[in-house]
Amino acid sequence: MEGRQLAVIGMVWALVLSVFGWPFVKAMAAPLSYLVFLVPFGEFMVPSLQRWTAWFIVGGLNVLGIPNYHDDLVIEIPAGSFLVAEACAGLRFMVAALAFGALYAFTMFQSPWRRVAVMALAVIVPLVANGARALGIVLLGHYVGNAEAAAADHVVYGWVFFSVVILLLVLVGMPFREDRDRALVILSAYPGSQRGMASLVSSALLCSMLAVGAPAFAHILDSGEPPTTLPFQLSLAGGCGSGSNEAVDRCENAVVTASLVVFSPRTTWAKVSAERRKLMIQSDEALTFSIATDGAVWHARQDRDGGTVVALASWLNGRPAGDGLRSRLVQALNSLFGGRGQPVIGVVAVQPGVSITNAAAQQRYRAWIRKLVEAGATSMTTEGLALSR
Repeated sequence: MEGRQLAVIGMVWALVLSVFGWPFVKAMAAPLSYLVFLVPFGEFMVPSLQRWTAWFIVGGLNVLGIPNYHDDLVIEIPAGSFLVAEACAGLRFMVAALAFGALYAFTMFQSPWRRVAVMALAVIVPLVANGARALGIVLLGHYVGNAEAAAADHVVYGWVFFSVVILLLVLVGMPFREDRDRALVILSAYPGSQRGMASLVSSALLCSMLAVGAPAFAHILDSGEPPTTLPFQLSLAGGCGSGSNEAVDRCENAVVTASLVVFSPRTTWAKVSAERRKLMIQSDEALTFSIATDGAVWHARQDRDGGTVVALASWLNGRPAGDGLRSRLVQALNSLFGGRGQPVIGVVAVQPGVSITNAAAQQRYRAWIRKLVEAGATSMTTEGLALSR
């Protein structure tokens, strides 16, 4: 979706260039470039930003000598537990800072190096500020002795904190401004204005052809075949036995299921991503963790109360694959030129058969369930790689 929306911005740029020419585009480079911020981008960075924030918090706690235990995005201190959720990753802060930094750089500076410096600070400052904000919330919970009270309305407090940080950034840059002697640029009559109507008609026809041709091209890439779900027998050790179905293992009170979802080589990666979202637990309260195997990294989510766990991994052309641009491009080439590789999703799900309310027992039960998921993911990886070839 981000690629499609950026392509629309590119069509706008091409339209302006074809109608008005290079002199106009050069004079209007700043506002035309600013159109990029119409596209809501950056979701792919959320996991990395979450881990950076968690690393910053743990580092700060270690420096301050506060006892802590962290498991990926979950941080525990004597006052309680904290989860670095997607909303705490700092992506909103970073996008807002980039948008403001670009406006500030375009209007207040003329030197390319000063503009680059402003944009670099617009990336670095939100990263450090969001980490400091998250660390401050954990420290507040430590000194107050109540994690839930410290986390209340932390997003609102974060916006206030971020606004103060941006204001300080503006004040630091004011002494170096270069806008005082900027000359006004007035576009006089453009020599090629007589050809404006013809260029406008040609550009409109070209955009219409692209608008009609894109869906047809997507139809060529996608065969429309639904994916095939293959049950997978895990054969887990340690007191686990097969159930009535060959894809079910029973371990004490838990039920472990596994399957491999195989897509047609003539499908788009958008359908693979949609299937991944449908299979994964969709809850902001879910606990996330990763499982590294020799042939893939499994991403797992677990209900916060220690309930169901779902772990997923994807392969394409015999290699691990994610939801990034590389996977989309490779699969598009497979569809277009008849590549042999096909997308495969591995799914391991564990459903506990009991409800545990004791916190200590719940923590041990979650750890046991995670071991089951790790064992299942390891046994499925080889088969998933083979099918994706």
